[in-house]
Amino acid sequence: MIHQHTATLASTLFSALSCVAMMLTTGPAHANSITLDVDASSRYSKGSVRLKMVTINKGTEAADDIRVEVFLGDVHVESDTLARLDINEDHEWFLELGAPPQPPGIHTIVIRIHYTDTFGHPVSGLHTTQVFTGDVSPGEAFEADLEWTEMKESGSVTLSLSSQGDVAQEIACRLVLPVELQCAEPSISLSLAPRGQASHAFSLRNTTALRGSRYRIYAIMDFVKDGRHHSIQKPALLTIQPHKSMTRRAQSSWIAIALLLLIAFFIAQSRTREG
Repeated sequence: MIHQHTATLASTLFSALSCVAMMLTTGPAHANSITLDVDASSRYSKGSVRLKMVTINKGTEAADDIRVEVFLGDVHVESDTLARLDINEDHEWFLELGAPPQPPGIHTIVIRIHYTDTFGHPVSGLHTTQVFTGDVSPGEAFEADLEWTEMKESGSVTLSLSSQGDVAQEIACRLVLPVELQCAEPSISLSLAPRGQASHAFSLRNTTALRGSRYRIYAIMDFVKDGRHHSIQKPALLTIQPHKSMTRRAQSSWIAIALLLLIAFFIAQSRTREG
């Protein structure tokens, strides 16, 4: 009877400690439990741009206070706030953006969606789509690449351009970020010589990004050729690394758990021999 009681006690203690260990390993379950899939399309007609956007919650918990910001050139439009979007529920937005930027051609529309999780933590996400406001011929070819450093409190993202054409180009470059990240100088201009290369490092600062979370960012490159506007996007996915202090605390917790497990084991063995 003593043996059975001791074994049950040890098993219960082991289960409890295992749960604690799992929590320390995986962290809060709510951090990545909301996934909002966005399908956006635009239409240019009679001198005005209209955006249709469908959002579906593919996560494991509801999103609250959802609203959308849309940017096209100097135009900034905000939607009404949707109180709640449950799991697998979708919602449609129709936003009028007015007259497009000039000159005509291809322009990028930036969409920033805001929401809060179950714990009231504000989160933002980025999406893009394009609108065609005039016929365009193929622009001079160049390749774009994004590289980034490990991101904690601060970091950097380097945009590199490589020309594949025989004509010099002036490229307007901007880094588009979620509100959780900031860049002091997000818009710059790069001169790209024929068959040449150019690069720029953007300095980033973490304001409210959650540790261990991932955030999509975009580099958008605009240029004009033969009187027509061209726009190219380059996405990247940044991961916010945990603080060293958090890692040290996790290591200390693991040591404490190991010691408690050993104590529970020896107690169980001792009681078994006594029984």
